[in-house]
Amino acid sequence: MKEIDCPDLIDTISKLNHELIIPSHVYDELKDKKTKTSCDILIGENKLKVSHLNSIDEITDLQKTYPYLGKGELDSMLHYQKLSGNTTQVYCIFDDRRARKTATLNHIPHTGLLGLLQMIRDKSIIATSEYESIIHSLQNSNFRIPKEFVK
Repeated sequence: MKEIDCPDLIDTISKLNHELIIPSHVYDELKDKKTKTSCDILIGENKLKVSHLNSIDEITDLQKTYPYLGKGELDSMLHYQKLSGNTTQVYCIFDDRRARKTATLNHIPHTGLLGLLQMIRDKSIIATSEYESIIHSLQNSNFRIPKEFVK
């Protein structure tokens, strides 16, 4: 969840009238105190919302089909299934390779953090310099970045 450590990025996205939702089981999986504190600040500023849409029973039931996924990824996929009937477009952000593959198989629109960054850079929502700064920050963290994203 290193993307939470980019509050300027989240602030930019929230100004575009996009609602940012973190499923409760993703929030519960946050172990890093700094990340959880950053997340709590964004929640307090109404830039990020924790959603309790799915029960643990629903997640446990889905985990029988996809035992290799964590509760956070499963909660996100269930969120998509429930929210996709709305008129708003829903995307899931997965950086876990198995979660992305499962999402693809289930026709769940998704991207990873790097794909999201490229998308908003390509739409001129953030400047290339800001994109490069975020990539540099991610390089200095535990986040794995494929060589094609690094100049």
